[in-house]
Parts: sequence; structure tokens; C-alpha cells
Amino acid sequence: MQAAKPMKVTGFIYQWLTKRDRSVAWLVRRAGVDASHLYMILAERKKPGPRVLAKLERAMELEPGYLQKMVNSKKGAKGGA
Repeated sequence: MQAAKPMKVTGFIYQWLTKRDRSVAWLVRRAGVDASHLYMILAERKKPGPRVLAKLERAMELEPGYLQKMVNSKKGAKGGA
């Protein structure tokens, strides 16, 4: 049995927003991040930095480092064995 692939941060954010009936605009306001920057991250045109991830975690009421762990596990998964 194979381990499940780590979910991309973008997929997790969209799923989180959908389950709570929230919009990206709501997250922008709540996190205090630039709208165009967040949309670029969600479109996977930019990588989220640690500061943006921390702001999103606070806005989404996630434990500190939760999204960063997702990003790090994705990077680790790229290495080959």
C-alpha cells in the first residue's frame, strides 16, 4: 500500500474555504495579505513564503507551522530514492 501524496497547500486552502463557505477575498481580508499575491500563490505562479504562510495559518486558525509543514513535505517528496 502506498502512502497518500501530501496535499498541495493550494488544494488544502481551497478545500478549507469551501468547507467553511468562505471566499478567497475573505481570507485576504482576514490574513492581511495582498490580494494579487495570494491569487498568484493559489494559481501556483508564486511560492508562498514563511511570512505569508504564518498569516494564513493565523487567519485560518491553524496551528503555527501547519502550512509550512505541507510545503516542506512536498519539497521532500521531490527527492528520489
